[in-house]
Amino acid sequence: MYTSLRKEVTVLPKINSQGDVKAYATEIKEHNIWLTLEAEKKAAADKRKAEAAARAAEKAAAQIEAAKQTRIDATSLPSCKEYYDTIDEAAIDFVLQYNTASIESRCEYQASINRDIIDGVEKYSLTDLQIGDPRTGVGGQGRPVVLYDNTVAYVHTHAQYAGWQNDYFSVYSNDGITDISIAEEGFGPGRPIIAYVGVPNGNVLKYDPNCDSIPKGDREYQQRNTGHIIYDLAPIDPNHPNWN
Repeated sequence: MYTSLRKEVTVLPKINSQGDVKAYATEIKEHNIWLTLEAEKKAAADKRKAEAAARAAEKAAAQIEAAKQTRIDATSLPSCKEYYDTIDEAAIDFVLQYNTASIESRCEYQASINRDIIDGVEKYSLTDLQIGDPRTGVGGQGRPVVLYDNTVAYVHTHAQYAGWQNDYFSVYSNDGITDISIAEEGFGPGRPIIAYVGVPNGNVLKYDPNCDSIPKGDREYQQRNTGHIIYDLAPIDPNHPNWN
């Protein structure tokens, strides 16, 4: 009487009649139907989760693209003045002028910021534009910018470097010439200059040896803790992995 049930269950209940066989067979059939329905419910739930995740990823990607375009649209135009009222203004304007060119040519652009007296008023000008070597990105002869007697700062852009971080000021090079060493050495002891850099996410960083200090420690820590943001709407490369 239990032969037809032997393949369906591990331990058979006590069976006394053909009616018991039919009853248990019905229960097993109903249980199998329930298992099928549960599997279908789980599959449907998994599909809904996957579809929701895909929609969320698509929405996030669209938001990133919209944010990029908003950032690009909001970028200020350079004033391209002959003279500036402050050193910061001159540095920001330089990055606004040359970040896009730096991105497109994959070269470093740099210039000195010099102090001038115009009609008895202290003004600042950008001079000695230098363009880096496309093969290496960096430029200049020995130093990334010429220092004049009236130089108070230098400004450059690293917007072309895909591997560098948005908070990058170089603190090491094979020849010992770095953003930081130039700023701190300047014209010698007691005569440092300010360093500015434009970075991939459109920020302009400032390092003033007179006010800032370099934490001692490993190189990456120093790079990430040097200088501070003074502007955040310079042109960006929308495809740059470090743009945000």
